[in-house]
Amino acid sequence: MERITKVYGARLALENFHLLIEASECVALLGPNGAGKTTALHVLCGFVRPTGGKVYILGVDLEQNPRLAKASLGVAPQADSLDTELGVLENLVTYASYYGIPRKQAHSSALEWLEFLGLKPYAKEPIDALSGGMRRRLLIARALVHNPKVLILDEPTTGLDPFSRRDVWEAVSRIKALGVCILLTTHYLEEANILADRAIILDKGRKIAEGSPETLVTHYTGELVIELVAPKGRIKELFDGVPLPKGQKEIVADTLRLYLKEGLKDGLKGWLEGLKSVRVLKREPTLEDVYFKLLGNGQ
Repeated sequence: MERITKVYGARLALENFHLLIEASECVALLGPNGAGKTTALHVLCGFVRPTGGKVYILGVDLEQNPRLAKASLGVAPQADSLDTELGVLENLVTYASYYGIPRKQAHSSALEWLEFLGLKPYAKEPIDALSGGMRRRLLIARALVHNPKVLILDEPTTGLDPFSRRDVWEAVSRIKALGVCILLTTHYLEEANILADRAIILDKGRKIAEGSPETLVTHYTGELVIELVAPKGRIKELFDGVPLPKGQKEIVADTLRLYLKEGLKDGLKGWLEGLKSVRVLKREPTLEDVYFKLLGNGQ
């Protein structure tokens, strides 16, 4: 995607957005609702035409040759769109027919992907026999049945229990190892931290940060996070009193987060020791800290 801009009337949904994904790379798009993630996906899938810019999929211009470009693209949507009137295997075989794949070849490819994703024992089962995690893996198998080189995963673990979520994570890691490019959207920052080689944070249609999770954490938060948990009425008082500049403190719900670049220094240590009725937690920073620091509700 090169310099993609999308405008709906007077609303700017995406501005000058650039995205290049390498083979075996997973890129996570992060941001609050309305940040531009869905617009970016819809432009890449050809569902909407950009106001400006170009989309290439494996070098093929999406606007000039949409059929050829989309043949290299697999999409696992957030919504469960499996056909409950068809069995597990038939869902994949039928989907493959939309790409002009002969039935015998589609049947073989479907079985391979079902086996790869641990679903082959359920090939003849109805969709309703599958758990939520299995249905999610089946959606991913369906997106891969025509063997695309680019895979879009839109909120792939929404609504799943922790065990099913980890099953999907393991599947995504194995798919990436096959050389498939993956574009992931998620509201689970732990998921992005685990799966993504690179994260892009969007806000109001603009890219505000990009890099590996480790690089973003180092650049924006430093080496230590201190969380002060207190009654909500005291948080503003603590925020105003802590001897740190504005960029190194953030209010998240009933917690004041302090981001330290070089560990705990004497002045701050003395201030912390003087606090009463405040729970103090120290931990390593994460991608979630970056997200809240850039998009949160600091005063």
